[in-house]
Amino acid sequence: MVLDHQRAFRRLSGIDDLGRLFRRQDHLVGLRGDRQWKNYQQKFYALEKKRLAFDAQAAEVKANEAGLGKLQDDLKAAREQLASKKDEEAKLQDEVNRVQVESSFITRQFTMGKATRDQYRSFYERRSNATT
Repeated sequence: MVLDHQRAFRRLSGIDDLGRLFRRQDHLVGLRGDRQWKNYQQKFYALEKKRLAFDAQAAEVKANEAGLGKLQDDLKAAREQLASKKDEEAKLQDEVNRVQVESSFITRQFTMGKATRDQYRSFYERRSNATT
């Protein structure tokens, strides 16, 4: 007794065999003559893809080299600009140092004046407390 799924399997196997037979015959008879140029076409596309990848890589290298050169030129210009401002920087730093010394001197004068006033005040308060 043959079951339905066994019949279906035999039918599919037969169809598969039939398909293989036609494919073999097509290739032998040349009914699918487009296969040869398809193979060439695939090889051409593969080579074209490699060529485009190589061209893109070469363009990227050139762009990076050009960008690197520009960055190096910019760095050199920035260093020259900084070097030209060294004298100005030194003058400004001298001015900052002078202002800090003046500030320190003013602070010391105020502190000494306040200490002197506090001393007189303390002296006055002791005298006034002693006489009362």
